[in-house]
Amino acid sequence: MKKYKKILALFISGIISATSISGISARAIFGTEISAPEGYTLFDDQGALSWNAWNGEEYRAYLVYQKISEMETSLYMTSYFRYNYTELVVPIEAYDTYAAIYAEYETELDFEFCRESQTTQDTMTVTLFDEKTEDGAYSVDPADYPSKENTLIALCDQLQEVGAIESATYSPVFTISSPGFYIQEMHICNVPDGNEDALQTMAAAYDDDAIVTYTEDAKSGEMYYRVTQLEDFTDYVALVAAVTEAYPEATFENMDEKYQYSFEDLACFTTYGEIDLLTAEPEPDPPVATGTTSLSTGDVDGDGEITIQDAYQALVAYASESAGLELELTEDQRAAADVDGDGEITIADAYKILIYYATGAVGKTPSWD
Repeated sequence: MKKYKKILALFISGIISATSISGISARAIFGTEISAPEGYTLFDDQGALSWNAWNGEEYRAYLVYQKISEMETSLYMTSYFRYNYTELVVPIEAYDTYAAIYAEYETELDFEFCRESQTTQDTMTVTLFDEKTEDGAYSVDPADYPSKENTLIALCDQLQEVGAIESATYSPVFTISSPGFYIQEMHICNVPDGNEDALQTMAAAYDDDAIVTYTEDAKSGEMYYRVTQLEDFTDYVALVAAVTEAYPEATFENMDEKYQYSFEDLACFTTYGEIDLLTAEPEPDPPVATGTTSLSTGDVDGDGEITIQDAYQALVAYASESAGLELELTEDQRAAADVDGDGEITIADAYKILIYYATGAVGKTPSWD
């Protein structure tokens, strides 16, 4: 068992080193990565800021980053994720031709959103993207979305041949984020009157200086509990969890036009891995392994992508065998992990899978050679 753990630890450290050098991570797909803003680190808010991800009907998935200084805690919340984000600029005089050709690809592309707007006197901009997965859920993980890049390239090739497209760009991921800061305050709604002492005790458990008052909203007349002087945002998150457990009906809303998380006026728009669809070449499909396996070479988990997870599973299989433990892979998975085809799963196989993934992630064409 000790040998198993040692091998696994060494390889994981190698993965961390490789991803740091190449600027990729386990979240990277399509050769791109959802990364933290400079100076910020990813922070698990445990749903404390979910109120800001409400779209009127349901909560969107989101990520929160924080940056702590002596003066304040800066926050950066990404709550809009658009996948396969595409913009097509179409000459208005050729719009009917465009529409007829696009109809041939519409079912295969199956975009969740298609927005058209006349941007100049002579052109129409068509914006296409997905927000939800095929299961109808929001996600912050690009791996939950199939790439539509190759189909879009084929569409644009055909449009270009007949002069029905002026420009076309594609980004696997497009995000909208809100930078802001924590103002050391919490507003608790839907907790009945008479709980001020109980809430004060709960708040003081996280910050001795915290003060709880029962306050009336000046506009609506609604009563709520206002918690001030809660200095640490981590304590804010912990208190939200504690209050929710004690009062399941509690909500944490913005009252009196004050904000628990104060946003700047301008949102930040970020595109990842943008390409020109009029000049791009289709991405090659991973080569299929020889033998009876139904999985592609290197695709150990069978998700259709070559990722760090595949390299990790190959290494776990090798380490398990080296330590005399039972191998957990199926025969198909074993064949996919045996990249060099020598009949054994070794560190060399795991390393080759990692290099294949890393090569594609930095925009180069990967190869098993």
